[in-house]
Amino acid sequence: MNLKTIENSRIYLFGKTRALNLEEFDTLLKNYNVERAETLDDDVKFVVEGRMISPVDEDKLYAASKDESKTILFLEAFERALCENLDDNRLLMSLKLSNNQDRLMVFLKNNYISDTLFLKLLKLYDWQGEGLYENDENRDMSSAFVYRFYSNKEHSTNVKYTNAGFMELLRETEESAFIDYIGALKPIKEIIKNGSDNSSMKIVERIIRHPNTSDALIASIEKNAHDVWRELLAQRREYVG
Repeated sequence: MNLKTIENSRIYLFGKTRALNLEEFDTLLKNYNVERAETLDDDVKFVVEGRMISPVDEDKLYAASKDESKTILFLEAFERALCENLDDNRLLMSLKLSNNQDRLMVFLKNNYISDTLFLKLLKLYDWQGEGLYENDENRDMSSAFVYRFYSNKEHSTNVKYTNAGFMELLRETEESAFIDYIGALKPIKEIIKNGSDNSSMKIVERIIRHPNTSDALIASIEKNAHDVWRELLAQRREYVG
């Protein structure tokens, strides 16, 4: 979708947004000098068909679709276009300066942003000194991470809410940079330093055993590792080199 077509216009939203909350939806519209109208008047040129439209609004939407002066936009395509055309650097700077964790989580849960932007944004997330799944917010972020990168989306529900999700990601990947990213997550660094329960420790164990884990990450683990990892690190030196 070419967003230049909506510049300097007024739009009306029927129903609710999906990938963006309403506040963020309005913020992104401002990038194109677009105003979201509160009433469907003659000056509205674009109408967005959102989700959860009431029966009364269904009739109004149908009438608007017959009005040749108005263009109907479908929510999924419209939100996707808004997100795919984000100024990544501008967003990152804004979130760094504000440290608005609620706003950050809106984007981290958004499947329309690029993988590259997602990974940059996740570095700004505050894990609150807790594990990957130890509170509701961390669980949301961990499951979003697993869902985004797990190849078997249809069966991701079986693993994305547990440590098994990260185990699956490490099993699938051959990319050293991706393994390094997982190893740099604060909850993982805490497990490396302090140990943890068995299911969480298995993530670090798989990182250490993975043949494509970078020398830099292994060196960092060796430098900061809890004693429980010494034997496993020694085995890696023996078999991997």
